[in-house]
Amino acid sequence: MQVLWRKVSSTSLEHSPMPAIRPVFIVAALAVVLMLTTFFWYRGSGSPLTEHEINAYQTRIDALPAATRGFLQGMDVLAFMRGDDGRAVHVVNLFQLNTASAAPDSLSGEESLARFSRSMLPIWLKRGGYPVFSMPVAATGEAQPWEFVSVVRYRSRRDFMEVVLDEGYGQALPDRLAASKLNLRVTSSGNEFPRPLVLLFALSVAVLSFTYLLEIRRSKHAA
Repeated sequence: MQVLWRKVSSTSLEHSPMPAIRPVFIVAALAVVLMLTTFFWYRGSGSPLTEHEINAYQTRIDALPAATRGFLQGMDVLAFMRGDDGRAVHVVNLFQLNTASAAPDSLSGEESLARFSRSMLPIWLKRGGYPVFSMPVAATGEAQPWEFVSVVRYRSRRDFMEVVLDEGYGQALPDRLAASKLNLRVTSSGNEFPRPLVLLFALSVAVLSFTYLLEIRRSKHAA
């Protein structure tokens, strides 16, 4: 009798379906890891630059090559650092483009800007920044005839300084300088809406729900 019960029990265990909830746990764990990773990548420290940090950055700027140093001084980077409120910052760039850049391969101004952005992307991402958008524009009437606009989001002014002091920035800067005959920069603190974290959370919920429904359906068919 006892031997028969063991045989029936082992047979039932062999043919019992896997719990439907297990794949959902796996997806949920991956979603949590992704959310936390993105959260810490996206969020800045929230603390403004200290006077000691500002002085240290200024010393590093003074040691830069003349072209990079002149570019940063042109945007009054010292006032930019002193205006830090600890929040994320968006840098808006308006360009008048050269028809042919001064680059050795004679790219158009827009092509030179595109190459600059490609070179900068890994540097931006490393410091929690990314291009929000970039596109050609056409101003009419009495307005300044800007031809191209780009917006880059930095998680803090501290991260902005680390980006522009990166060696790769100095290597990519000639493309940017060659691309435009006039460049106006505007900075603004704050966050875009909807925030990427909100979109990521909504996507995670959608994927979890879809996975759960698929597993429920599979388990019903298996039964």
